[in-house]
Amino acid sequence: MRANEREPTVNRPKLADVVAQDYPQAGEVLLSFSDQWQWVQTLDDERQRTYVARFPPARERPRFDHFAGLSPEVNLSLGEYRLYKFFRPWPSPRLLMVWNHHNPQRLMLGVNDLQVQLQPLGQAQAWVGPHAAVLWECYLQAQGREGRWRERLAALWRAVEGDLRGRTLYTPSYEPTIEQGYTEFLSERGYVEIGGNARWWCKALPARDRSEE
Repeated sequence: MRANEREPTVNRPKLADVVAQDYPQAGEVLLSFSDQWQWVQTLDDERQRTYVARFPPARERPRFDHFAGLSPEVNLSLGEYRLYKFFRPWPSPRLLMVWNHHNPQRLMLGVNDLQVQLQPLGQAQAWVGPHAAVLWECYLQAQGREGRWRERLAALWRAVEGDLRGRTLYTPSYEPTIEQGYTEFLSERGYVEIGGNARWWCKALPARDRSEE
């Protein structure tokens, strides 16, 4: 792929449509910009379900000094911005209530349907080029760091990497939400320190299967 070529279009379902299929009793999926978020992957573990979604990519004007410590060649190739978010579904029943005019209280008649609210647990940001990408951050917020959250975060990294395949992925060696052991975390994911530059680690991602395009 040459620098001025776009990545082949992948037909991505809307996140709201995927959630509606997963919760057929739901009458409403609560999500800001529901017509924009594209589904990437659904992750299930023993504690919760997490949806990985991305906003439609945005074109950006590359700058040779965008990321200090990376070469101008890498920086100038980064012409696209991608925002990912990780959502936890929170289904709740919608109750049918009526007022009793003879008594100042409400009476419940039954359950109408479900509404599913998607709560953001974290996010990732990436700047993308034809052969290289920078994963600037990929983290869980405090409410997502419970139980075996590092395993969950590793799975979220893999989901984002899967959307960036066929490139060398660069990422900083520091993450404020992980105070200890972050470079060990990167090493476990297959990243290696760039020679002579401890600020950046990198990993070559396998190419996308042609059947997925």
